[in-house]
Amino acid sequence: RGLPRLRTLPPVCQGVAIAPFRAAAEAIHWEVTELGPERLGEFDRSRFPRIEIADTTNAAGSAS
Repeated sequence: RGLPRLRTLPPVCQGVAIAPFRAAAEAIHWEVTELGPERLGEFDRSRFPRIEIADTTNAAGSAS
């Protein structure tokens, strides 16, 4: 449910680095889909992305 919402956000939103989070979430979604319900337990949960604060010190006029 979250991927469609992430896809509508800019690369940085309210100080959060969305782009790397979105890329990781899409990769995980693909992998979990490939595993299917029978093999879902094989997914390495340590791969879940962490939310990162964006470095906006050099990004004049960036959306935040």
